[in-house]
Amino acid sequence: MIGVEDIREFVEDIYQKNERGLIHGVEHTERLVKDATKLARPYIGEFDAEVLELAGMIHGVIHYGEEGIRKWLEEQGLDIDRVDRVISVAWESQAKSIPVSLEGKILHDAHYIEGGKEFHVLKPIIVGSEMGQSLDKTIEFIKSSIMESPTYYLRESQQLFEEIHQYTQEFVSNLEKQLYMEKGQV
Repeated sequence: MIGVEDIREFVEDIYQKNERGLIHGVEHTERLVKDATKLARPYIGEFDAEVLELAGMIHGVIHYGEEGIRKWLEEQGLDIDRVDRVISVAWESQAKSIPVSLEGKILHDAHYIEGGKEFHVLKPIIVGSEMGQSLDKTIEFIKSSIMESPTYYLRESQQLFEEIHQYTQEFVSNLEKQLYMEKGQV
């Protein structure tokens, strides 16, 4: 079994060698794995926990070179079939993918609930700021994209998203009231 610190160091090294935003990095992968672990609880015994964790840890760096990741996993002692499975699940976890495996569905859904309701609002604000986007444009992005209901594969995810969605709507509504009041548009 690959040690947590070993995979963390490997992933962190890849992130450091490539351009990434403030929100995406090894901390993101750890949040994703943590949330995926929570989502997976009702399915204990139905999924491969090692595959879930490894795929979750590499999901954000898979775009930087699948072959290098494959080689590293093999060097850590994973046989080729397990390496293939980890890589496949990492790709299944991507936002625009249609996951087939339970591990892929868990990781896919974990993207949309990552960090909970407060982080769900904070993340696009940080990314928007990082991109030099105005607060008004960021709010419009939140309203048009973030509050849309993505495809979920687990019923637990839908329940969590409903809570996140309600919180996000209330937050944006209150923020807009304050911003427009300040601008004298009330």
